[in-house]
Amino acid sequence: MIDNESYLMEPGAGAGAGPAEDHKEEKVTDDGGEYPMMEGMMTDEGFAAEGEVNLAPEGKLALPSAVVAIPTLSGIRSENFNSNAICERIHKVSSKWFQKKVNIVQCLIDELCVLNEPQRLEVVQLYSKKNKKNNLAKLIRANTKDCLRDVLLALTIPRCEYDAHWLNVALRKKSVNLLINILCAMSSEDVKKARLAYDALYPKTSLLKSVLDRTSGWFHKRTVQVFFSNLLEKGRPSDSDPIDKSLISKDAETLVKISKNTKLDKASFVEIFSLRSFEHLAAVAVEFQRICEGKDLISVIKESFKEQSETGYACNVTLFYATRRNELFADFLTKTIAKPGKHYDMLTRIVVSRSEVDLYNILQCYGHDKFREWTNKEFASSNRFYGKVVHHLCGFQNQPTEKKK
Repeated sequence: MIDNESYLMEPGAGAGAGPAEDHKEEKVTDDGGEYPMMEGMMTDEGFAAEGEVNLAPEGKLALPSAVVAIPTLSGIRSENFNSNAICERIHKVSSKWFQKKVNIVQCLIDELCVLNEPQRLEVVQLYSKKNKKNNLAKLIRANTKDCLRDVLLALTIPRCEYDAHWLNVALRKKSVNLLINILCAMSSEDVKKARLAYDALYPKTSLLKSVLDRTSGWFHKRTVQVFFSNLLEKGRPSDSDPIDKSLISKDAETLVKISKNTKLDKASFVEIFSLRSFEHLAAVAVEFQRICEGKDLISVIKESFKEQSETGYACNVTLFYATRRNELFADFLTKTIAKPGKHYDMLTRIVVSRSEVDLYNILQCYGHDKFREWTNKEFASSNRFYGKVVHHLCGFQNQPTEKKK
């Protein structure tokens, strides 16, 4: 809702004095009632999140354990974190008579965007306990809209629930590509949590049944259905589990053998890429390259499957996530910058879901300065508060800016 800095209070206007005469506030478009998460995505056609990953085969393979993940948001130090004081400050600003929405929004950004997920959820729970009739979600809905509303609401729920909302949108949009981009780029632990969250949020039909129903019929091959079934029902092993060197050699040799056959053995691809840990798959890719004297596995997958193959695409995204994770998300970032959509959904997903994991690595891969320059330009005249949230989550507010000469 707050898209323009002209809604800021006039100098000298006292708290509670109401809006200055020359600066009328934009009216709230709803009554602050329930707002479906990311509902705007349903009206965005062909937005970035549905685009196919298209990284070049050439790239440095790396086991996930060998890459140090650097977050851009780590939260407030425990000794300085006081959830009660944060709740009091938010309530003090939001409960003032004739308070301007811009002040409430700024307060929410300042308080929420410096906390990590456990700290935010503690604040959300305590605020709801203290203000039963007006929790943080209602406060956000009443004072924001569109991308700003979505990103702030995303910060008030557990990551697994946010993932569940995305899966629901993918199913409603009937987008198998989007399902692949989500499920094949999530750890086994996160997939399990998202499935439980989805089944709790959307109890009418389980996630497993919804996905299998969506990938059945004439337009989808059974192999992609088996791929999703393996991910959701059996689950791939955790990357923290020890890898079996003999199984790595066996899988690599199997892939070398089937890549030479004239008839494609999809079942073996599905088994290996949906039922092995990412750490294991990265080691398989390295071993495959050694056996084939430099030929990379990504090229083999592209050559083996048809261009429109959903199973081939699932194998590709899985392998990218296993071996070149930062490049994968940097590619998503490139797509969302080229085609951000009205609601900046994919940008929100990247900064919200990766800020406490490896967003620094992703931005380093894309280009920190390049991305910051784009955000400064993109949100210079509209969606300024959304831009502020993005800057907070990317850690840009702690970095010095160049002074104008």
